[in-house]
Amino acid sequence: MKKIYLKIILSILSIVACYIAVLAYVSWGKGFSWEDMDWNQNGETSLTEFFKTSDVGVREIAKKGEACKEFYDYKDGLPIKIVCP
Repeated sequence: MKKIYLKIILSILSIVACYIAVLAYVSWGKGFSWEDMDWNQNGETSLTEFFKTSDVGVREIAKKGEACKEFYDYKDGLPIKIVCP
């Protein structure tokens, strides 16, 4: 009986590890800088913010005549933050 529980626990841990690995791969593949991934703009990028990057897109916008980057959430399209030079 203990072997069955151990196999179940190891299977669940394997699935969780694979999910985290895929999230990290997708987040890293976006090519955003660590400063860009500071979604709450507190001056540092946490691990949670890094993983949230997998659900964030970027689009170019014009704000006051400047070319800026608007980061938005995929789920609703609403802006998370705007970065201008």
